[in-house]
Amino acid sequence: MSDQTNLITYIVKLEASYAKLKQKMTREKNMFKSVIQNLSQNLGVKYNESYFDSLVIQDQDPLTNWNVLLNKQDNVIKIKKEIAKKETVQIKQKRKKRTKEEIHQQILLQ
Repeated sequence: MSDQTNLITYIVKLEASYAKLKQKMTREKNMFKSVIQNLSQNLGVKYNESYFDSLVIQDQDPLTNWNVLLNKQDNVIKIKKEIAKKETVQIKQKRKKRTKEEIHQQILLQ
């Protein structure tokens, strides 16, 4: 009987710990969500709530959801690299344009 009581006590403690962790995750998710919203507002970027919600880890199968999250993270990294390449090209184009304008102005001044 003592073993059964200890097991029940252990299960109750585990459930309480799980409930606390779940609450903490919900609080952190909401905090992160508000930070993302504020950041996107400050940067003037549209906040995509459905995309954010798809990144949130679900309760059903943590391993599957972690893999999905990691795959999405890889996609985000790829997108950031593409954006960086485009920005580099734009900067080079602006430099070329500025240089051409300076040469043109020098020609006009002579």
